[in-house]
Amino acid sequence: MIKILHTSDWHIGRTFHKYQTLDEAKQVLNSVVDIVKQQSVNVVVISGDIFDTSSPKEEAFEVLKNAFNEILSAGAQIVAISGNHDSAQRLGFAGAFSSQSGLHLITDVERVGVPVEITNGPVTVDFYGIPFIQPELWRHLSWMPHDASTQNVAIKAAMSQITESIEKRQSAYRKSVILSHTFIAGGEKETDESERAITKDPTVGGVDSVPAATFKGADYVALGHIHSQMISKEFTKARYSGALMYFSFKEVGKRRGGWIVEFSEAGEPKIDWVEFLVPRNIIELTGKFEDILINPKYDQYKDYYIQAVYTDDKRVIEPMRQLKEKFPFTANVIWLPENVAERSQDSHRKQLENKTDLQIIETFAKEVRNGEELSKDESAIVEPIMNEINSGGN
Repeated sequence: MIKILHTSDWHIGRTFHKYQTLDEAKQVLNSVVDIVKQQSVNVVVISGDIFDTSSPKEEAFEVLKNAFNEILSAGAQIVAISGNHDSAQRLGFAGAFSSQSGLHLITDVERVGVPVEITNGPVTVDFYGIPFIQPELWRHLSWMPHDASTQNVAIKAAMSQITESIEKRQSAYRKSVILSHTFIAGGEKETDESERAITKDPTVGGVDSVPAATFKGADYVALGHIHSQMISKEFTKARYSGALMYFSFKEVGKRRGGWIVEFSEAGEPKIDWVEFLVPRNIIELTGKFEDILINPKYDQYKDYYIQAVYTDDKRVIEPMRQLKEKFPFTANVIWLPENVAERSQDSHRKQLENKTDLQIIETFAKEVRNGEELSKDESAIVEPIMNEINSGGN
């Protein structure tokens, strides 16, 4: 039997609305090590975006190194591919040496048809990695179309190599797992600003995605890039595990974890979900500012990352400072007035035509303050300042 833990999108080194997340990443990865031990996992899969940037800081490398060492020490091997955030060169430089210790870093697109073979008892699993492919850079390969420009075309070309290899290597109790960092059809609907688009389809101007059926023939497809848990309706063996942690408030309520995939001599794999530790949860609070600030029902969220959406008709002064007194981890504040003042349909030029400087400021204030005009006290402050500026400060 071979038991696999499918993870993806670790994004080590990423910040969450300016909050550093390295300590949280350590905690989550420690929980992954615990799962490896408790579940007797043989292989941990990482389907791309191990780092958040192609030039990670030393501290991020240290977190990754420690996580890899702990997983390997727990008795599991690691199979990982590079994603669109990673530097394939940086991740792959030690691949030839690290594979001897059970760390298999797949970053070379040219070798997509060459699997990492792992055997336990009578069962063998061939792991095929499709690192993130930027099609324009790989048109020189004999199997890549000379005009390839989309993920759809590039992944189909890579799968032609993998399918050929799977057919040649068929034997009793041999299974195949494919790692790929891309959108599958339907997956693009789950994306948000935290998952930066891989590329655009020039034919329709939308997100470039790959039909899940492209991967048929594999016994399991470990996908990365979507930050949410997702199972393809078209091919249920193709799944996203989602991100290691929360990286966007659009991920509120979405589970953090990975897929446990168990291969035995029997035909179909057994697939279960396992939850990861969430060091700091996230929540969006919507309502009147004063209610968010004083209502005791929100006390339970004091240790959460908070996005506050207040609906007051008037803008609140220093809302972030006030909220942080109750919610120390307030990360974002949005003003979304419940009643929106009617705005002039005239052009900006027309609105300012024949107006004094003070009138221009009054127009601007009314526009950005949801119809609220300057008070008499505010005008009394602004008017002499404008007069002084117009007189040259004399």
